[in-house]
Amino acid sequence: MCQSTGCSSTCYFPASFQGEYVTQVASTGDGGVSYSSLSVLFDSVPAWGRCHRRIGNNVVLRDGIGDGDEEGCFRCFRLVLRSPNVVQAHTAASGLARCFSSEERAVAECPTDAQVRDGDAEEIMLYREYSNVKKLVILLFHMGMGRKYFFVNYSFKKVLPWD
Repeated sequence: MCQSTGCSSTCYFPASFQGEYVTQVASTGDGGVSYSSLSVLFDSVPAWGRCHRRIGNNVVLRDGIGDGDEEGCFRCFRLVLRSPNVVQAHTAASGLARCFSSEERAVAECPTDAQVRDGDAEEIMLYREYSNVKKLVILLFHMGMGRKYFFVNYSFKKVLPWD
């Protein structure tokens, strides 16, 4: 929607990205691994910011809106869905600690294909904790004599024939 003060648009994450994830944050002294929870909502990653603009696989997140910060804090991430349960995120080598006062500066710092390929961007792997998207559990049953197969959808408790 454009007004005399400028244009604004909505920015959303695809449904396949939305859900609850864990990400490795540190190795513990006893050889264990520590994980942190992270939510990807339809329009934000609350720990990182609200979706401001999508540019291909890159997304600019804005944090600090409504906190008295007029400009906010902008960060750019490259997000790629590697499987239904894994999202690979990359950010500039300076990592999550760095943010920019303008969208333009954040976009200029978006990881490039070359930086990702050469390992010059910080990688953050997100592992789905449970699925908000795939709430259906579909099982394939072999039904003996007639050799018929059925899908059982447990979220709707229906049996659907599959021929």
